[in-house]
Amino acid sequence: EMLSRAISVLILEEKSDGMGKKHDTVMLETANGFTFETLSDVVENGEHLEHFHSYERTDVKSGSSTTAIDQPGTTIEMHLDQGLFLIFTPGRHYNSVDDSLSMARDFFIQLPGQDNPVLVEFQEDDDLVVLIGDGVNQYVNSKIAGSGSSFRGFQLRAVPHALSIQQNQQQARVWYGRMGLPPATA
Repeated sequence: EMLSRAISVLILEEKSDGMGKKHDTVMLETANGFTFETLSDVVENGEHLEHFHSYERTDVKSGSSTTAIDQPGTTIEMHLDQGLFLIFTPGRHYNSVDDSLSMARDFFIQLPGQDNPVLVEFQEDDDLVVLIGDGVNQYVNSKIAGSGSSFRGFQLRAVPHALSIQQNQQQARVWYGRMGLPPATA
């Protein structure tokens, strides 16, 4: 809620016309004229897709569902998620032998102007991550560019990210997240 309010203020900062009258702003509008004035309205009325993933490597030789990996490499290549944002907990490795969980160290992001991905080191069990999705380019950045806001010229950046699961016998990587999409009719 706090993040969406801050972005709404940044994007839709009202500009006075000098006579005390403020210009109306609209974040999104449906085909039949229903308006969403703030990012909070968009998020509240949008779709929320919950994700739970469990990644396991298949042993190519036997076809069995194990986590044996012949060669470590990129599991999910660098990409941008659709939607406005993704909120998730850091991945965990589940060890089926001793029924334990450990922090996964396999999530990479691409920083602006850098070629090499950077490993994200999560520190705490209760970390919560917010990634801006590619939807900001379609819905948010265009509003900043067209607004009278003092933040005109500022652009939010969707974060490219990748997953590279290394060789871990007897482990699955588990992950939970929630994606925020704009209302389907807007």
